[in-house]
Amino acid sequence: VVEKLQRKDSPLERIFQKAAKASRQKVGVQVSGHDDILIRFARCCEPLPGDRIVGFISRGRGVTVHLANCAQVMKSDPLRRVDVFWDSDLKNPRRVRITVHCQDAMGLLANVTSAITTNRGNIANAQVKTTDVGKAVFAFELLVEDARQLESIIRAIEMVPGVRRVERVKHITTLVQMSEESDILPDDKVTSEIEDL
Repeated sequence: VVEKLQRKDSPLERIFQKAAKASRQKVGVQVSGHDDILIRFARCCEPLPGDRIVGFISRGRGVTVHLANCAQVMKSDPLRRVDVFWDSDLKNPRRVRITVHCQDAMGLLANVTSAITTNRGNIANAQVKTTDVGKAVFAFELLVEDARQLESIIRAIEMVPGVRRVERVKHITTLVQMSEESDILPDDKVTSEIEDL
C-alpha cells in the first residue's frame, strides 16, 4: 500500500501532465520516448507540418521545436537535442512569413493576394514597400496547414506576371536583412522574433 502511494502522482504532477497532453494535442508534435513534456514552436524559424524538425530541451520550458537546419539550433548543445515528429492526424493552421519581390504595377498586389487565397492561404498580415525605380516588395504573414500548401501558394505567386522572386522567411538573419535592405519590417517587428532557445 505504501509503495502504491509513493508511486501515485502528486497533484502538481497531474496538472503538469494534463498541460503537456494539451500542448501535444494543440501543436501536433510528439517527442520520441516522452509523453509528459510541454511542447512549443521556435519563433526564429516557425516550422510547418511536413518540414524536417528537431526538438531542443529548454530549461524549464519543455521542448522547443525548430527546423532541422535552423541556425539557432545548429549552434546549440547537441546533448539537449531530441527527436520529434509530426502527428499526421492533427493539422492546425501555422503561421509562416514570405516575401514577394516584383516589378511595381497596377493591380499586382491584388493578383498576388488572389493567388494566396485561391490556394486556401489566410493572410494574417501584409506590408508593402515600393521604390522610385519601379520595384516593390510584399511581406506576408500567412496561416497555412502544412509545407505542401505553402509550396502550392509560392508556385501560384511565381506565376503572377511581374513577380520576380518569392521567398519563405525562415531565419532571424533573413528578417534583419530584409528590414535593412527594404524597410519592410520595422525594428520592433524584427527584434520581437529574437528569443532564447
